[in-house]
Amino acid sequence: MLLPGDPGRALALAQELLLEPRMFNHHRGLWGYTGTAPDGEALSIQATGMGGPSAAIVLTELIASRHARGARGDVRSPRRTLRLGELVIADQAICGDGTSRALCGEELIAGDAALCARSRRRHPRHPSAAW
Repeated sequence: MLLPGDPGRALALAQELLLEPRMFNHHRGLWGYTGTAPDGEALSIQATGMGGPSAAIVLTELIASRHARGARGDVRSPRRTLRLGELVIADQAICGDGTSRALCGEELIAGDAALCARSRRRHPRHPSAAW
């Protein structure tokens, strides 16, 4: 699952990355698309809107609908060696904004260990975000 903030970017990504994109969500004006990527894997793209509060609502709804198992969005890294667009398998996240702290109650939150392990097996050459 890709999670761009902007609905227009979600549409552009769907047109670029999906063979036959289908809109599956348009609640709150935050468009979501699903389809098959050129490698044959299922892929969904869902706009989250601006900021942590909006993303928290969208992710809560996606998880409740069982549509989201793994997600990718825009992130920053303390590593200066990562290139733009590089895949990172995040073992943990820094809860540095108000929404994350309110929802997590911690400075750091661990990723799903089983999902991270499966992702590493599937993409063995990509770095992990753990430092």
